[in-house]
Amino acid sequence: MADGVTRSLGSPAHVRPPGKSGAKIGRRYPDPCPTEENECWSRGVFLVVLAVGAVTVSSTAAAPAELVTRQHQGHSLELDGDSLTWDRMVEVLEADRVTVRLGLKSRQAMIATRQGAEEALAAGQRVYGWNQALGPLKDQPLPEADRVEFQRRVLRSHAAGVGPALSDRVARLALVLRANTMARGAMGVRPEIVDRMLELVNAGVTPRMPEIGSLGTGDLQPMAAAGLVLTGEPAPARFEGREGPAPEVLAAAGLEPAFQLKQGEALPLISGSSVVAARYVDAVVRAERLLDTYDGAFALFLEATRAEQGAFDARTHDERRIPAEVEAARVTRR
Repeated sequence: MADGVTRSLGSPAHVRPPGKSGAKIGRRYPDPCPTEENECWSRGVFLVVLAVGAVTVSSTAAAPAELVTRQHQGHSLELDGDSLTWDRMVEVLEADRVTVRLGLKSRQAMIATRQGAEEALAAGQRVYGWNQALGPLKDQPLPEADRVEFQRRVLRSHAAGVGPALSDRVARLALVLRANTMARGAMGVRPEIVDRMLELVNAGVTPRMPEIGSLGTGDLQPMAAAGLVLTGEPAPARFEGREGPAPEVLAAAGLEPAFQLKQGEALPLISGSSVVAARYVDAVVRAERLLDTYDGAFALFLEATRAEQGAFDARTHDERRIPAEVEAARVTRR
């Protein structure tokens, strides 16, 4: 084997130590370090550090700047429960500000569904979380006079999270996803509750939603914390970089501090997977950005260490027929 270091990365890559001859496979490099090897390697490490820093800054800053520009041009989103795409979710996640509204057809569908639910209750139908209690008490009827107060108790009893809060961008996306689910018009909730969530989103107010402590299915704990903020309970919320009790934060944002849930609306607010979905979107976006950063940093590393590029020849990797490997080699050559 020729002088050099063999690394397994798709296919063997031969890296010549500074100042020594080696197999010249592919691109030929002049020797930039004819003197001391230690000095050369120090210079290479310095270049790699600069490269990684530059790629990291550019990869983390470019996307939000583009989205903010789009927002300043009047970017908005209308929810109908069916047409929210991945790209739109990423926009909501990363934009500085967003404007979201409930579509007219969805509003009408929600009104009709709410009316149907109220008619079913009037006819004596038993409905979980509406005129019946929850969990082990599901067979316990709720007196009509207590049904509105019961919604507030549901939020308070489930808002038992601990630990650090979700980021503002994840909390905001979770609200939009929950509002979008309600916009399908199948939950029996009033459109006013969606309007309330979107008021917070559009004003830049985010509930403090603890990461740890979800109960049972889905997002009961974090969405209960969000529900307390929506209804104006003294739960923590954030606005323009500052945190405080929801009534004060809402007032500072120009929103009505108080909002009352009606019969049957607490459970649809907290029972779902909107927070899980929002965190998934955030994780994928961050992972993709890290991969992009790695591709750029690795290519610069190859330049800094005078690595041979023949190891990334398209013919070699095309023959292996592994799509991800072919793409990785292509990006490295680019």
